[in-house]
Amino acid sequence: MCTEYCVYKNAQYLQGQTWEDGCSYKCRCDDSSHGIYTCNQRCPTVTSVTPGCTMKTDPRDSCCLVEVCPQPTPAPSQTKPVPTIQPIPFTGKVNLPTPSSVPGQPAPSPKPVGTLSTFWFPCLLRICMAMPW
Repeated sequence: MCTEYCVYKNAQYLQGQTWEDGCSYKCRCDDSSHGIYTCNQRCPTVTSVTPGCTMKTDPRDSCCLVEVCPQPTPAPSQTKPVPTIQPIPFTGKVNLPTPSSVPGQPAPSPKPVGTLSTFWFPCLLRICMAMPW
């Protein structure tokens, strides 16, 4: 016998069509030329509930229940002071080499300690501005 549909509880369903049998089953017509369909349980079977959780109606399917667990409460923040390194005063001596002169060139003079040359300062500024902090 060749049919064009699946028959389930005297209702006809076309190839690929799905239907629900109450809250018990979800079914699909798999091969309408032979009347073959598949039905599976509509809701997952719950065997146990996680301690502290409850079963509530599934917002996507009112026939089914889903496990709902409370969101964990974050622990109160414990503020710990951030350790800092105490500055140690420098009591030593810095030896700067004295530049020697090159014949035919003006006499070199060392830059004062603790200053930046006009060349390096814009470069450092660009580097700092490019940093993500």
